[in-house]
Amino acid sequence: MQAFLIFLMGLGHLVVELSGGALPMLLPALKNDFHLSYTAVSVIVQVATLSATLTQPLFGIWSDRISSRWLLSTSCFLSSLGLAIVGWAGSFALILLGVLINGLGTAAFHPESSKQAFLASDPGKAAISLSIFSAGGGIGYGLGPLAATLLLAGGGRRGMAVLLLPAAVTALLIQFSQPALARFNSRPGTNADNRSAAPDHNPGATRYILALLVLFVTFRSWINIGVTTFMPLYFVNHLKGDPAYAGIWLTVFLLTGALGTLVGAPLADRIGKKATLGLSFVGLIPAFILFPHVSGIWGLVLAGWAGFALLLSTAIAIVYAQEVLPHRAGLAASLMMGLGVGLGSLGTLLMGRIADLHGVSAALAVMAALVPPTLLIIMLLPNEKSSTSLLHFTQDKIH
Repeated sequence: MQAFLIFLMGLGHLVVELSGGALPMLLPALKNDFHLSYTAVSVIVQVATLSATLTQPLFGIWSDRISSRWLLSTSCFLSSLGLAIVGWAGSFALILLGVLINGLGTAAFHPESSKQAFLASDPGKAAISLSIFSAGGGIGYGLGPLAATLLLAGGGRRGMAVLLLPAAVTALLIQFSQPALARFNSRPGTNADNRSAAPDHNPGATRYILALLVLFVTFRSWINIGVTTFMPLYFVNHLKGDPAYAGIWLTVFLLTGALGTLVGAPLADRIGKKATLGLSFVGLIPAFILFPHVSGIWGLVLAGWAGFALLLSTAIAIVYAQEVLPHRAGLAASLMMGLGVGLGSLGTLLMGRIADLHGVSAALAVMAALVPPTLLIIMLLPNEKSSTSLLHFTQDKIH
């Protein structure tokens, strides 16, 4: 039953992120159907991203204070319902309502589901459970563009409603599993550590490092959201290419990004977190140089390289923050996954305006220009004397 519950949380994560990954492939169709400017397209991305990221800490506080297992099935269904509304929307206002519902469903699902994956795990194996949970989300987000491409080809925008079917089945499975989840919630010795928070010995240094890490994640998210938003538009509207190729390109980018997330932590254990962060962004330089000059199979190879390199740092930034703020590990993770990603998404507004004035290729050039300042931020981070892998770090905190 434990394995099933953990798998179920991962499946729910896959379904929720599937709708999020599908949204970028809807943008070219929405732009053409409603004659939207690139700025308006960026507004859609902003509403989706900010509602899914900046509200997560609020749902996390709610989840910690009040039993909220009912949120699991509800939010799983809401995320797909929001995307279906976008597909059937007849106005820009209804598009924004749909992406808002989708984002809030995503934000509500993450804190409660990750907590349930932890509580359902055996002592000392929480990191394994959470890795399965995270892998489900990465796979779902990576498959989102491919699913959207197939549904758009088969039924247009309204085909997005098909995603309600797996969402409804998964929501029902989660709902029927509520009694089992309740039993694991009440097991002795499985609750999170309730030790009193120890005061920071050097709060100034802590704030300095956390500020650098938030800035790093902001720039990384700016690039990541920019790629997923504007590369499909670049292929379809600028190059007049096949939308199916854009969907495959984005799927490759996202799935190799999920692989990079898994590889990053053990690599940091060998060469250090700071070195791995630097390697991640140095690896992006050839990708941005070659983006305008390759297509076909080599374009897909480049997409895989860029996704792997960019998201190599995902888990490392979280671990870095948690080691700096060990007695508030939840807050540290929220700063990386919520605040940093939310601030990064604001950059797409600027990129949308640049695309309107100078073309989508100019917006892509802005992303390339973010690489050098991000490398500078990494250089300003202190050198760690030793590096701890994500698995070992999590186990230490559990024990």
